[in-house]
Amino acid sequence: MSNTLVPDTHSLLWFLARDKRLSERARLALREAFSTRTPIVVPLIVLVEALRLVEKQKTPLTMDLILDQLSLRPNLHVAPIDLDVFAAVRAISSRLEMHDRIIAATAQLYGGLLVTTDPAFEGVVETLW
Repeated sequence: MSNTLVPDTHSLLWFLARDKRLSERARLALREAFSTRTPIVVPLIVLVEALRLVEKQKTPLTMDLILDQLSLRPNLHVAPIDLDVFAAVRAISSRLEMHDRIIAATAQLYGGLLVTTDPAFEGVVETLW
């Protein structure tokens, strides 16, 4: 099992908001990663989706709070959508929505464990929930 964590949009927002919908296993893994040097990779598309949810008032968080929390973590890297991600996206089944393909591709490229509740990722990338 990889020690790099790649949270999807809901797991990241639920963790930051202390939302009870986040599983205990995911909460513990993210808490440990946020408090240690465990690498955390956040796909840029997760922040884009977070912005959409903030703007639609679907989360109690603000974008400033999200970015402040992320900037405090020296072990956190925001992964860009670049040509390497694009190449990996092309190899992932089109049964996934495009944003999910980008998240899965990022997890694959960084050798990360995807923190997600979404069963659509099963068989595509290693997940934790």
